[in-house]
Amino acid sequence: MKTVYFITGTSRGIGLEFTIQLLKKGDIVLAGARHPEDSPELMELKSRHTENLHLFKLDVTKENMISEIAKKIPVERIDVLINNAGILDRTNSFGSLNFEKILQVLNTNTLGPLRMTPALLPYLSRSSKPRIVNVSSIMGSISDTYGGGSNYGYKISKAALNMVTRMLAGDLQGYGIIVVSLHPGWVRTDMGGPGALVTPEESVRGLIKVIENLKIEDSGSFIEYTGNKLNW
Repeated sequence: MKTVYFITGTSRGIGLEFTIQLLKKGDIVLAGARHPEDSPELMELKSRHTENLHLFKLDVTKENMISEIAKKIPVERIDVLINNAGILDRTNSFGSLNFEKILQVLNTNTLGPLRMTPALLPYLSRSSKPRIVNVSSIMGSISDTYGGGSNYGYKISKAALNMVTRMLAGDLQGYGIIVVSLHPGWVRTDMGGPGALVTPEESVRGLIKVIENLKIEDSGSFIEYTGNKLNW
């Protein structure tokens, strides 16, 4: 049986690579992006995978848009929700805090997954192995040594997303839904930059393996693309 994925932020980077690799495996991908028509890669994939790829114009900061999409899902169930959409503002350091930009980052990176989850819960509840994957970052780890410096909004948003993961894991336990935060590594994307150590292909290959092997006892965990569990 094909696995059905809903992925946010698929126009480039990790989200696009998820879409590429999952389609190659023969899975069904519901791909959300703010402007899918502006992504040549997504449009090319759609031309080759007309049955298994469904594109949605999606902004995870807009509740009405999410609600409308939830009414138009062309399948009966969703097995995996990958909350991948995220933004990064590199300008925020202690000496130059821009609170409006910080709020924009939080609205996307933290509240986006929290909006998506209840909207798609009816579809997830019909799966025999429902999973919610929040793409986080080691930069959101409280216990790690990433204090100070820049990226205040991004780091705060990922730390808060990890708390969202922990809370959802408890609240959705009765549905049998596994909820985890995943760290993709320092990935060579527009966000990660050209000096990053991990290619998108390598990161997503590892993330898919982790997702496929998740067990109910993993719910509420923070896991690296290598499969190693991380400290919050």
